[in-house]
Amino acid sequence: MAENFRSRKLGLLLYPDDESHVKALEKIRAYDYGLICHNRDVNKEDGEILKPHYHVVLSLKNAQWATAIAKELGITPNYIQQIRNEEAALAYLIHYNEDEEKQKYDVNEVHGPLS
Repeated sequence: MAENFRSRKLGLLLYPDDESHVKALEKIRAYDYGLICHNRDVNKEDGEILKPHYHVVLSLKNAQWATAIAKELGITPNYIQQIRNEEAALAYLIHYNEDEEKQKYDVNEVHGPLS
């Protein structure tokens, strides 16, 4: 099991081919969030396009346990990480400040109140 922690800022990695993750994406709309689907990322080793996935930034009013949020969303805690710098996490959604090799995403592809 992933390490449990309390935080107000969380990052989630969710996959659209996992039914529990699709349901979690709907439940996330009750929070302050920013999310994007990375569907054009490329594997550096073989040049293949990676499996589509969502990056989500959640901003909570009060610190909560990662396991409690995971249970509320219906996912396992290993898909949640603590965010120390919300601005940097939001910039990562579009790969701003990332290597030139990273696929860039348009800011209009980010959805949610934090976008």
